[in-house]
Amino acid sequence: MHNFSIGSANMGRRNHALHVLLETNELDDILCIQEPRWGRIGTKRADGEKWGIDARGGAANNKWDGEYPLTC
Repeated sequence: MHNFSIGSANMGRRNHALHVLLETNELDDILCIQEPRWGRIGTKRADGEKWGIDARGGAANNKWDGEYPLTC
């Protein structure tokens, strides 16, 4: 039987702090993040839109799989 470690943190929409946490945390198997920064991260191509469509998201790190709630 394997024990899991669950960490919890309120980021207060501080993107830099979340990047640091994701890069340095080696203790926890699961992280529950409250108030991550969420917003425009780039532009997606769209044939019908001259300037494209905003791509929205949050901090990402190749060490972690992010699961976000459904957003509009």
